[in-house]
Amino acid sequence: MGPAFSLASTLGVMVAVSGSLALPALAATTVVMVLLALTFTQLAARYPDAGSSYGWARRAFGESAGTYTAWILLLANFFAVLATAIPAGSYTLALVAPKLVDNAAWDAGVGAAWTVACALILHLGIRSSARVAAALLIAELIVLGASAVAGAMVAPHLSAGAPAPQMLGASGFVAAMVLAIWMVDGWEVSASASEETRRAPRTAGQGGVVGLLVTAAFLFACSAAYLHAGGIAGLSSHQLDALAFVGARLGGVWRTLLVITVLVSLTASLETTLLYLVRSVYAMGRDGVLPTALGRLGESTHDPDVSLVAVTIASLLAMLLVAFVPSADAGLSLVLDGTAVFLGILFLTSCAAALRLRAQEDGPKDTPLYAATAGLALIVILFIAVAQAAPATRACVIAGIVLGIPLALAPRMRRRFGKVEGPAARNIGG
Repeated sequence: MGPAFSLASTLGVMVAVSGSLALPALAATTVVMVLLALTFTQLAARYPDAGSSYGWARRAFGESAGTYTAWILLLANFFAVLATAIPAGSYTLALVAPKLVDNAAWDAGVGAAWTVACALILHLGIRSSARVAAALLIAELIVLGASAVAGAMVAPHLSAGAPAPQMLGASGFVAAMVLAIWMVDGWEVSASASEETRRAPRTAGQGGVVGLLVTAAFLFACSAAYLHAGGIAGLSSHQLDALAFVGARLGGVWRTLLVITVLVSLTASLETTLLYLVRSVYAMGRDGVLPTALGRLGESTHDPDVSLVAVTIASLLAMLLVAFVPSADAGLSLVLDGTAVFLGILFLTSCAAALRLRAQEDGPKDTPLYAATAGLALIVILFIAVAQAAPATRACVIAGIVLGIPLALAPRMRRRFGKVEGPAARNIGG
């Protein structure tokens, strides 16, 4: 998880949408995410699977439902790659070529370079990647903590003449909650490594809970301090470079330090997103949902190298599309909304799978209260969010939902006309 990157990419957009309701919305979303993280812990302990949400839906509801969940997972995470790589380009340019910030073509090119660099880190293996991510996280938490203290001590930003929130009252609150899904996202990647833990599979889920709680605490403290220092007006008008703006408000070397911290953070975030996506694509190839070549492991590394190459190439092709949007700011708003909604759908599917699998198990049929509560909250949030979304976002979400239907029906068609089985399953890591 990369809290500095999450703040940089999402805080300004949340404030622009909801104004002073951004902080309560972040707190409310965190509560829902904690319930989800507890659900993932239970699922990872009982059904360790590199495909996580996809694998659990397949086990609970059958092949067609699993295939549809695979599609939603791919959409959510490819959008997430874009939502990470676009700010990567923006903050790199803010450091070395400020005049090129918000130039979509330049942002796309630099973001693509960051994607390739993170893919190379993953190629070194999951243990090396985890060590790099841990070192980067410690460094950024130190800087964020210090900047939050500095932000709380400066004179408050005058928000006179601040633009009105894009959505008022409950609408703005829900819109900010949806965006906050992306802000606190990243904890679920641990579940995709449940096949690779040396201890009990429950360790992977517990790591997600701890990561979520620690990161959420920093996100809330920093958001409050940055709102004090930058104000609603300032953050609303600096959606693409919110932390660079806060650094300028703090003065001295803070702008450069925060920009460098965001770049460090997005390295960990982009690496995490690619890790989750690569493991999921591997599991789908192993199960025959995607081409079986994607389900192969390296003979010497026992890592999903084929899926890593495929995901990297697909991400670079997606980045090319960013170069043709009117501005990087417009592209970021679209992909943030899109990935947040698709992530919400994916989490909702996991809640349903948890309830179904518990009902199928032997022994007491107690229904996990946290899974049911989180699922109901997500249904309400997603329904309202899609209903009030911008036309482009709504069209993108509806298109993604509809396009997954023929894919979900494909397994039945393969059974009807003869299905070719994939290779025997092999666990990642040996």
